[in-house]
Amino acid sequence: MMRFALLLIPIVWALLIGQMLFPFVHVPGARIWQLSFLAPLAVGTSSLAYFVSFAFTDFSYKSILLVDTALTLLIVLLWLLTRQRERIVSHTAAFVLRWPDRVAYLSAAVVFLLATSSTFLLSTDNPMGFADAYAIWNLRALLLAVDGPLGGNINHLDLFRNPWVWHGDYPLALPAATAHFWRLLGFQWPEIPASIAAAFLYSTAGVLFSLFRLLGNVRTSILASTLVLASPLAVYVSASQCADVPLGFFVVATFGCLVLSANSALQTRALMTSGICAGAAAWLKNEGSVFCAVVAGLVLVAFTAQERSAVRALRRMLPFAVGLAPFLAVLVYFKFFLAPPNDLLRYGGFRAADFFSLERHATVLKTFGGTLLNAGSFVLSGPILWFLYTFAHRAVNNDVRSSMGTVLIGATAICVMGYYMIFLSSPWELNYHLATASKRLVLHWWPAFVLIMGLLTTNWITRAERIQ
Repeated sequence: MMRFALLLIPIVWALLIGQMLFPFVHVPGARIWQLSFLAPLAVGTSSLAYFVSFAFTDFSYKSILLVDTALTLLIVLLWLLTRQRERIVSHTAAFVLRWPDRVAYLSAAVVFLLATSSTFLLSTDNPMGFADAYAIWNLRALLLAVDGPLGGNINHLDLFRNPWVWHGDYPLALPAATAHFWRLLGFQWPEIPASIAAAFLYSTAGVLFSLFRLLGNVRTSILASTLVLASPLAVYVSASQCADVPLGFFVVATFGCLVLSANSALQTRALMTSGICAGAAAWLKNEGSVFCAVVAGLVLVAFTAQERSAVRALRRMLPFAVGLAPFLAVLVYFKFFLAPPNDLLRYGGFRAADFFSLERHATVLKTFGGTLLNAGSFVLSGPILWFLYTFAHRAVNNDVRSSMGTVLIGATAICVMGYYMIFLSSPWELNYHLATASKRLVLHWWPAFVLIMGLLTTNWITRAERIQ
């Protein structure tokens, strides 16, 4: 029982960090916003702490507890220094529930129950995940959880450098967090990775719901969160324990925090949180590194255009950089000192001839078009239904043309184009690569697409400024 109590350590970290980042507890939707970040923050901080133990100590149980204790003291100190006595309140008008809204809430509750039961049944059948989830993420977590200096008889560097390791260059957010929880427990409890996977699915829906609730758009909050939980593909991939749903969370959470940065009172904390989420995305998957670089560059360009001074723009970027720094530091160390070359480079990717092959372009475009049109694998096309809902509003606001709106749309377009180029130059058989990866990759951007389309129906700059 004492070992189970140790699992509260990362949760306490997440709670204290959440209170530092999100002080607006009296705003409608704020509690759900805070809870939506609880599991992701716990996973992110625990993976960082475990990697420090792995890379810079003898990796014994005592060393892990020592690192955890030091991090706990640091977070508590920061919390004491930054906590606010007066909470930020909202001036958003109260929302009166009419019968269509009650029907929407009831429908969302039904979808929530169906998603929960489906996730539970799929996770029960495959408690350690299946396909890439086991081969890439949970297998490395099992090896990282071995006790002793560099694992005793197991050299942990084999996790990255030996040819039998599949995708040895992939970052360690999920394996390190899972292994950390297992080491605290003292045994490999399969419910840990299954719980982490489910938490990210519901956190993604929670971020969409609470963000639009913070902005005072209740109907859109219900529909946006329901579109995530109602997706058969999202539920299936989440239960499989692949890293695609967690990456989708960090993408949409980064965007959501950039939206809240329109509020001058919240700007510093919102930018810092967006930096944390972008950094966590990079520490999670290689695709997340591309996203992190793109969004950081676009935010810097937007600030430079607003400030008309590179120095002031860099100063304004400081909170984003502070949030990004811990994840960027461990990622750089991992990539330069532990990880092998990327698979695309190791297996002969980026051949110039592939970019001029009309047949490859046609194959990728055909698959991309069908996959994007049926994002989420609904019976009907999810994107088309969301478009219809958006443009059913006669007046679509112009906030999306603002600098942050341009960042959101630009980052999405650039990263999706990057995926297209990766498939085009794939060293593996093209149809196989598309069939096994394209649907999962859509989940990186499906929540972000739902967010952007929902913002078209919301005067989000004006409403974000009312949170004061």
